[in-house]
Amino acid sequence: MRGADPKMIQHRQVGETLHLGLFTFLRGSSDESLAKIPKAKKLIVHVDSMGGCAQLASDVASAILKHPDSTAYVHAAQSAAAIISRSCQRVVIDPAGNMMIHGASTTVHGDEFDLVAGAHKLRLINRRLAEILEARSVHSDAIDLIEAGGDHFFTADQALAAGLVDAISADHPEWPTPAWCAELERQPASPDERIILEVLEAFGPIEVADFGDFSRRLNLWFTRRVRGK
Repeated sequence: MRGADPKMIQHRQVGETLHLGLFTFLRGSSDESLAKIPKAKKLIVHVDSMGGCAQLASDVASAILKHPDSTAYVHAAQSAAAIISRSCQRVVIDPAGNMMIHGASTTVHGDEFDLVAGAHKLRLINRRLAEILEARSVHSDAIDLIEAGGDHFFTADQALAAGLVDAISADHPEWPTPAWCAELERQPASPDERIILEVLEAFGPIEVADFGDFSRRLNLWFTRRVRGK
């Protein structure tokens, strides 16, 4: 399923704390995040993403760099998600987590002038990504990998040694539960709902390409309304 402007960064406001969720491929507009981040007293970023748009990462990370109280909790942070994660003042990675950094890439169609312009834009984006990592004191050897070509993966221990994270811990805050989830806990499934869910289970896992929150809601529906956990 493809949308014209999917919200690939999820938002949950709990009191004065803004939770950002990076759970899927990151593309689309950064406008909502850029409007919400400066207004939040505290910022928590939940990260389990393979990355996505480098320009989106640059814009959101630049806004987070200016925030006075930001923490990222990482399970997997690759590509653009790694840049956004490290823009936070503090980054905590799960012991089994991983990170990956590389230079920006794109597809360019056209003549030689279009190709030159595309290469120039990539250089500018890579320079900005490096500046973001430098601002958080990431080691120079890791920053240099942005322009080294290829994908560069880090285990939790390697990420800590490189300065990509500040701590290793499995103690991560939960992604905030919307009010409708709490309501589901108090409602038994109807016979029709059970039939629908049994059919869905027979089909097996369902992937909705660009809507990470949909799969999270579906899992909650199964768990809380049918399985009674």
